[in-house]
Amino acid sequence: MPERRSKRGFVMTGGGAKGLYEAGVIHAFHLCSLPFDIITGSSIGAMNALFYAEYLLHRRQLSEADAADPLETIEALDPMVKAFQHAWLKLPEAGFIDDSEKGPLGKLKNDLLEWKLGIPLLVRLAWWYSTPGRWPIFPVQVWPYLPRLVQEGFNRLGSGNAFIEKWRAEGYSPPEAAIRAYLKRFDLEHSLVPPESKQVNDFFVTPVTPLQPEHLEGKRPADEGEGLLLLRPDRTMLDYVREGIDLRLTRANYRTGRLELSAYTSIADFVDYLESRNASSDVVLGSSRLQIPGNPRAIDAAVASGRFPGVFAPYPVEAIYDEGNEETAPENALLHRLLEKGLDDGRVKQILYDAYQELNPDIPTAALDYLWEHIYDYWASLPFPRQGDSYVDGGAIDNTPTNSAVDAIREAIDRARLAERRGQRSRQQARGDISPSRRDTILDLYVVYLHEEPDPGTADVQARPALYEVVSRTLKIKGAATLTSDAATVKTINKFGQTGEALGQGVRAFLDTVQKLDESLEELLEKDLDEETRAVVVAGMRARFRDILAKEAEGAGIGRIEAETLPELLAAIREWSERLIEQRLPLHVNPVEIYPDAMRLDTLQFTTRLGFRHENAIDAMTMGCYNTFWRLRSYLEGKEHTPEFDEVDRQTLSLARRWMGFEQWPDPELREELRERWLCQRARCPFHARHCPHGAGATT
Repeated sequence: MPERRSKRGFVMTGGGAKGLYEAGVIHAFHLCSLPFDIITGSSIGAMNALFYAEYLLHRRQLSEADAADPLETIEALDPMVKAFQHAWLKLPEAGFIDDSEKGPLGKLKNDLLEWKLGIPLLVRLAWWYSTPGRWPIFPVQVWPYLPRLVQEGFNRLGSGNAFIEKWRAEGYSPPEAAIRAYLKRFDLEHSLVPPESKQVNDFFVTPVTPLQPEHLEGKRPADEGEGLLLLRPDRTMLDYVREGIDLRLTRANYRTGRLELSAYTSIADFVDYLESRNASSDVVLGSSRLQIPGNPRAIDAAVASGRFPGVFAPYPVEAIYDEGNEETAPENALLHRLLEKGLDDGRVKQILYDAYQELNPDIPTAALDYLWEHIYDYWASLPFPRQGDSYVDGGAIDNTPTNSAVDAIREAIDRARLAERRGQRSRQQARGDISPSRRDTILDLYVVYLHEEPDPGTADVQARPALYEVVSRTLKIKGAATLTSDAATVKTINKFGQTGEALGQGVRAFLDTVQKLDESLEELLEKDLDEETRAVVVAGMRARFRDILAKEAEGAGIGRIEAETLPELLAAIREWSERLIEQRLPLHVNPVEIYPDAMRLDTLQFTTRLGFRHENAIDAMTMGCYNTFWRLRSYLEGKEHTPEFDEVDRQTLSLARRWMGFEQWPDPELREELRERWLCQRARCPFHARHCPHGAGATT
């Protein structure tokens, strides 16, 4: 059996300000010098995934001397990681949401305070408005309040009927039209953050000084040094691909409701995607993530993924991709034509057909045309993005993009297999990074969650609980069930793979037995029958056995096999079993789930007024780091004596042991105690002296 190769994926979930925890996880991975083959992110996880991809790019561009020594690599990149940490702690200064007195929210608050409408009036009007058959009669008890409501409305919206005309033209109800007109006065008609705002984009391209202990105390260091750029403004996804970094960010199309990926996709890769996703014989687990050709701008791709509904306006597709041209950026040129004209456009069809023909030079033209028409008709019937489309939070559909990481590795394997079939070598094969067999690949999938490990717990349930107790308990159970189902996806993939491999191995064993019986059939009959009679009996038995076996194979889902002889049939079934094992099975995925012990931050705590607290931010960041050390070491200690434990695992485990300060992994009954009291040895960390529960100031 070929040696299994380990691949590594890093998945970051959404959660707004909770992304501080992911920043701590990134710090731990930096100190353990852990690389990844695929990075996926959704919502705030997309922002952090983008930084980590940039970090890996810088790491791949280090000098040979720094890259050869893990400790030198860590020291060379430490300022960049500390600048990233400092940027997160400066979150209230980023200005994502303007909640100042002079900002939109402040003006709205001041205006609402001037309304002369009390709670009794609002309740009475709302109750009346929701009553069926209320029109056209105004109940007597509502009459005294109507003049005051009309007067307050005229004071703010004017006595004109502009918003009523908008209601009639666009189909809004009177209250909806009034609310839109009212919020427009404060630039809040579409979102809390103005659509043209660039604060989130600027967050990445504004130089930040590396974090120092004084910053954690709210002081400015005497020698703060120069700021470092977290990301180049002109960075594109292709820059990462050229360095062997596969970054995929999810986004939700506001019009179609489909999940899409922001990732570099060449025209050839797009054609491969259309072909593989169209193949009915392929096994694809998980929801479909639409890939489109193009080279996204990195910052805009991350921003599009993090458009939290209501807070940020949907992000236009045109802002994610430069137009380009067919010579310098053919994938972007194709995308913009596809957005404008659709898949039915003749030029779009020709470009894709030419790429398909180039990828399959050995297929006769007639067969190629037939196959391509079948593929194209399938995709033309589905909703594709078009000009004017926009995107909301990718976490609205897929907050835990594990399937995107699994798909990425699977597609790399499939491309390697296709390249091998065509007598070529894929980029990953040339580097020795990938095997053309799913069976020989194991994916270590590190998934960061921004909530505590799902557990509804137990409750002392009363016979007649109060209303709020029923609601609270039900929401807790529902939330735990939802989160558990998210985490179970990988386990489902593995179970399917194990079942499929067992089936394939069973077929192999059965075929070996049948072949041996067939080979010994003439020998068994040789003593009792003459040569002519023996030949007739053997031919009849083989034909009968062939017919039975063919019928059973078709019933088992292998399909109808046209074979004239038993050896031909056995060869066809054996080929099917080999293809099942080598090509059609999903990857084996080892999930390494990293949960916080607690989460004191809420999603929208971007500013102090909205709940951001410096101490909670520090708590989340340090927790992300020490939780990752413990979970990473737990996993690698268990993997150490398996055939899949490779050089990257060895180096990572060695560094984890170094920073955690103990070599011997304790017995299970002692681990929980050690989990609380182990001390980090990374004294140069800004949090170490006073702010980390496992630092120098920790209580032992």
